[in-house]
Amino acid sequence: MIRYTYSEAHWRACCEATGWYSTEQWDKAHQDFFEAFKNYDEAGSPRRIQCLKYLVLANMLMQSAIDPFTAPETKPYKNDPEISAMTSLVNAYQRRDILEFENILKGAAAAFNGMAPVRPSSAHSGKRRRPHCARAAAGNRKTIMDDAFVRNYIEDLLRNIRTQVLLIIIKPYTQVSIPFLAKVRKTKSGTHTRVRY
Repeated sequence: MIRYTYSEAHWRACCEATGWYSTEQWDKAHQDFFEAFKNYDEAGSPRRIQCLKYLVLANMLMQSAIDPFTAPETKPYKNDPEISAMTSLVNAYQRRDILEFENILKGAAAAFNGMAPVRPSSAHSGKRRRPHCARAAAGNRKTIMDDAFVRNYIEDLLRNIRTQVLLIIIKPYTQVSIPFLAKVRKTKSGTHTRVRY
């Protein structure tokens, strides 16, 4: 029985779920990674953590408002050190907290590039992170940037959250200018996000 569960999990994770990613059918990828996660978990395989990361990624890509850690199967892993970066990322994503979302990714990217990350807020500008923050950034790097599969979809996540935030900002207006949006978003006018309708 366990052998079958492990084989089924491997098939779902390697073949079906990753195939759905390539065609951007996030809901189907989410479903298959969830089933693969449950099967790996039942078999006691350490691959369940990788499946859970991809499940969380699919959850964000399909722009679900449901926390992936509310399911009884995934709840025990919410505070797992290997999942904590993804937990923080999904929390920021669902709150539409673009600054926190980008901060998590910047910390991961800085650790990925071997640099000591710097806090972006003006209250801490120029100060290096405390050692426990540096460890968190290294954990983010391991979970996010060292995983080529996750790294491939970072731009999609950034585009999604930037688009969502942009739509929230412009909702009350009938007209907006690009310099206004740049000021609100604190970016240069040359930087833009293509909005899909």
